[in-house]
Amino acid sequence: MKRTKMLYWLAFLFLLFGFLAWPSNKKVNQAQAKLDSTNKAIDKYQTQATNVSLDNNFDLQKNEQTAQQMVTEGVGLALGGIHSQDDFEHNKGKLKAELGNKLMDDLVDYSKDHDTHQYISAKNDNVTVGFSEVNNPSNAKVEISTEFERLDGTKKYILIEGHYNLKSFKFNDSNVYHLAKQPTTYSGGNN
Repeated sequence: MKRTKMLYWLAFLFLLFGFLAWPSNKKVNQAQAKLDSTNKAIDKYQTQATNVSLDNNFDLQKNEQTAQQMVTEGVGLALGGIHSQDDFEHNKGKLKAELGNKLMDDLVDYSKDHDTHQYISAKNDNVTVGFSEVNNPSNAKVEISTEFERLDGTKKYILIEGHYNLKSFKFNDSNVYHLAKQPTTYSGGNN
């Protein structure tokens, strides 16, 4: 009798725990919605990846290298290669082609003294360019860090973030940030 009673209690407890652990329809619906959302995102990225690989004329690696070279030259010129208004006028076309109007203006502004409007950058010590999220080459994420020196010997650090079109070699958008010190992810230079 004791054994039977204990088996009934055990069966009752299992049923009780099973009933309590059974997910509500709300939780099931939430989980299904998350799964559907994740599947849609996966399909979207697979489609983008397929579109990139279907473009036989597009060489992602080559275009990244070309873009890195262009951006490195443009940033290096804007922050360290311009020493006078004549220099700026002489290189304006190259800067526009490599950086676009907005970024060119933003960077050249860092090369000038805000009071006298004289160019005070002496040299550019280093430019590092990195691309990510290149599954859509028309809107790849770009991050650029640079170190340049002013005529008084002060070192300045700039971070540029934005989106870049690796097909047309143009910035879609960009934001320039003045850093108080050398970024920790900075490579090269005099570390």
